[in-house]
Amino acid sequence: LARTRSAAMLGAEVPSPSSRVMGARPSECQTWRHAVACDWRSLGRAPKALRGDRRLVLAAAAQDWRALGLASAAARGDRALVSEALGVGGGRVLGGASERLRSERDLVLEAVKQNGMALAYAGEQVVMLDAEVVSEAVKQNWMAVRFAIRLNLATMQEAVRQDWRAMQDLLAIRNPPTQAQIEELVALNPSTLQVHELRTNRGAALAGVRADGMALRYVDPDLRKDEEVVREAMQQKPEAWFVSHPIARYDPKLQDHFDSGPMRRTRERNGKFGRGIAGRAYAIEEGDEDDE
Repeated sequence: LARTRSAAMLGAEVPSPSSRVMGARPSECQTWRHAVACDWRSLGRAPKALRGDRRLVLAAAAQDWRALGLASAAARGDRALVSEALGVGGGRVLGGASERLRSERDLVLEAVKQNGMALAYAGEQVVMLDAEVVSEAVKQNWMAVRFAIRLNLATMQEAVRQDWRAMQDLLAIRNPPTQAQIEELVALNPSTLQVHELRTNRGAALAGVRADGMALRYVDPDLRKDEEVVREAMQQKPEAWFVSHPIARYDPKLQDHFDSGPMRRTRERNGKFGRGIAGRAYAIEEGDEDDE
């Protein structure tokens, strides 16, 4: 498909005088255009004058985003050409642009809207100071957080909403989330408790199990026997008791809590224990309404 698009851009017609490249014969232009249509890497072997040819550069970029890096310095610094190359080769084409263009806010924004990973090639000032650019990159691909320097809470939330693994990258950036932000992010996606650094974080554990009791299974064994953490998990989902630490499961207070009327009613509402043969032992008996 890329080669088809490339060939379409090059065309097979004899070039008009206006399309000829200075310092290159028409036959030479045609030869290299056919070569690039077959393999974008041919751009790097072309004469210097041809490596700045618009049609040649765009045909190569349509095949692979790395092709722009093989173009002449003048072509890589041509804003109109780079913008056009983004359209045919995708956002990561930005990586081949000149340093000046990679620091141009509007061009970077155009690139990350196509591919969030283009943020990796943006100038540091854009990444550090422009929240909109970073936000657009993360919306397109949560993995763009790896290249961010500073993120606002809304952008962090967007990342962990897409994938819990984003938390691991957030904790590794230059300005990681605060404890309060970590707890908000964990509450949004309790699966983030799978991140090693959070498994021993008690505040994060409480935030996670309050949102999803079964997230208790992700935390450190010491927290899975913490009475408050286990109770909060059971309050959200009584069955979380089964993934608590064995010490917690043999704790008489937690056993009584699991067997209490409110817990039984919650289990029945969740459909875990009906009134069939397997569930009769858990049927609410008269007088259980006031159990604690």
